[in-house]
Amino acid sequence: MKKIFLSLLISISGISLADTPTIDISIPTSPIVIQRANDSGIVFNSNNSMYQLILGGQAVVNQGNNSVNSSYKNSWTAQNGPFQLSIPSSAANNSALLTNSNFYQIAYNQSTGRVGIIIGDIIAKLKPHYTALAIANNYNLSLSSHFERINIAIFQVKPGQDIFTITNSLRNHPGVDSVEIDVVENLNMPN
Repeated sequence: MKKIFLSLLISISGISLADTPTIDISIPTSPIVIQRANDSGIVFNSNNSMYQLILGGQAVVNQGNNSVNSSYKNSWTAQNGPFQLSIPSSAANNSALLTNSNFYQIAYNQSTGRVGIIIGDIIAKLKPHYTALAIANNYNLSLSSHFERINIAIFQVKPGQDIFTITNSLRNHPGVDSVEIDVVENLNMPN
């Protein structure tokens, strides 16, 4: 009887999961995205993928309005989860946006053709006998998480800091084994 009940329970669970709708979060790659990524000249690895910074690209949390930076004309926009992604159409708009700390930078994944969001986290594998807090203080970073048993630290850059410069500096720190910028590419949206 227990086997029948367990089989029935597993079957019901499988049926309920089969009806769960999936959200297609792929964003078609626009030529402007590829052009701005190539123009930036900044290439980096994250999550075993190669990314290119999208020059002037930004992601902001959509607050219910469909217009992001309505005072700027955008040459490309897309939605990825709760984020509205955009690339301004002119260099003048790029300069104005770079001084704004209310958005995240975006990057192009060459292998998937998707756009990822650079959320400001740096993931570092630390060498034994080095403390994450000391490294964070040395680079003026916030320590978001520290998993001491596996020597992993997640640092958060502060507004105005260049995540690429800091990441490159951390690579040369004697207490850091490896380091990468965290890029969020796949966002799951609850129904």
